[in-house]
Amino acid sequence: MEEKLLNTLENYSTKSTLIFNMLNEKILCGAIKPGEQLSISNISSSLGVSETPVREALKMLDAKGLVSSIPHVGTVVSKFDLQEMKDLLIVRSDLECLATKLAVPNIYTEDIEKLNIKIKEMEKYITSKDYINYGKLNREFHKIIYDNSKNQLLCELLFDLMSKSERMRSVFYLVPELMNKSHDEHIKLIELLKRKDTEEAIKIIKYQTERVLSEILKYFKNKKG
Repeated sequence: MEEKLLNTLENYSTKSTLIFNMLNEKILCGAIKPGEQLSISNISSSLGVSETPVREALKMLDAKGLVSSIPHVGTVVSKFDLQEMKDLLIVRSDLECLATKLAVPNIYTEDIEKLNIKIKEMEKYITSKDYINYGKLNREFHKIIYDNSKNQLLCELLFDLMSKSERMRSVFYLVPELMNKSHDEHIKLIELLKRKDTEEAIKIIKYQTERVLSEILKYFKNKKG
């Protein structure tokens, strides 16, 4: 699909943007892991394009901080800044809990239906082990809840932090068993929201955020060992 689409494009700028989007998503979801080398020739060959748009795409990823160029090595996927991730998730956890607290009184039947639809969509990706799309829907699931906080400033701050910590989505790829655990917790969370059980809903939200950080730290600790 990606190759066919690239072959229909003639403009290098358009091709480089498409290649950037493809590589960007794979890095964010963990399909391309931290420290992995990206070969311009291999990428251009696999996609059936010249090296020029690939180089441009890698420059865009470099500007975003997702890759870096190492002398005598080449382009390598940037490693996690674990301290930055800790700092982000500490703040993000508190904001998510606050957003949930404010949202619970505003969540009604139509919101529950939206959440159930997301759950059904996510089930398909659990079965197919599609970590990329599961990660996307996971964020959309939580956004439905947080939007109901009816606090625009809070949502702006929270979604900005979620974007800055977007690489944490890779936890589902690095630790695959978390998808099933996350799914079970989402089902329980919907029931809590239906019952307006704010305290227990907040506990699940806080636990999920803290666990993501814990699993990421554990993964890289084991990698070093």
